[in-house]
Amino acid sequence: SPEAAAGARAQSQKAPPPSAGDPAPPAPKRPARLGFNEKRELAALPAKIEALESEISALEAALSDGTAYARDPVRAAADAARLPAARSELETVLERWMALEELAAK
Repeated sequence: SPEAAAGARAQSQKAPPPSAGDPAPPAPKRPARLGFNEKRELAALPAKIEALESEISALEAALSDGTAYARDPVRAAADAARLPAARSELETVLERWMALEELAAK
């Protein structure tokens, strides 16, 4: 009958169940050293850190001026919004730099 043939085809198309006795092979361990891109990133980070520190200093100086909001309230608000973002970015970059330095020392 056609129904029996369809059922037999559906049965034969099912994948066999995975064997519980076959453990997955362990993933090969990557050597703990810097790759090409990580070396390039590490070389570029000091300049990025310096630029962020300079930007933060400039923002702090601009916002410490009592007349900043009176002279240009839009710019002062933008500076005030950028300052915490720049600090957060600097923290992230410093953490990455430390991680790469630690990896390079191995």
